[in-house]
Amino acid sequence: LNAVAQGTLLEDTVVLHLTIEDINELLSQNGIPEGVLATDYEVDVHRVVYNTPDPHGKITGASGLIFIPSNDTCPMPMMAYLHGTKIHKEETFYFLQGEWTLGAISATSGYAVVMPDYLGLGASPGIHFYQHAESEATASIDIMRACRTICEQESRALNDQLFLIGYSQGGHSVMATHRKIQDELPSEFSVTASAPGGGPY
Repeated sequence: LNAVAQGTLLEDTVVLHLTIEDINELLSQNGIPEGVLATDYEVDVHRVVYNTPDPHGKITGASGLIFIPSNDTCPMPMMAYLHGTKIHKEETFYFLQGEWTLGAISATSGYAVVMPDYLGLGASPGIHFYQHAESEATASIDIMRACRTICEQESRALNDQLFLIGYSQGGHSVMATHRKIQDELPSEFSVTASAPGGGPY
């Protein structure tokens, strides 16, 4: 397995540029009153496909969204939001479905946010390997690498902080991702905090 190939961007399209007004509207649509959460930055929403290994070690494509705050001159922390159970490919973040707005709400306060679809969902070929810890972790880590590439291309600095959050299958994915970073990638990533909620661990 060529680790260098993992996280390589195959597709990167800015599908939305969200203004502060757009983000306030998203908050309102989700029942959050204006002023409760910080809306400091406009946000670019990147639709991405990137290289990651399948369970047999063969490189394939996985998809997701990456949110980059605009006009933020401070080095950014990275946040990974790992989703719960989804059944259909088109229900996923790549298609701007599900709880993708959480990425915008987090990015407007200064986080670079990654939201992977996992293998077999979104634009990824084949079937989804449900609660397969290794592929949940590699798909999540490789979208972090893709995010790092986008930040480098845009001359945006990251501050080496990494926050992991997810619920249900997402909790399982967070714990799998945290474990893989801790056991295999401590020199590449350092988890600042993780919140695996409600997962079948």
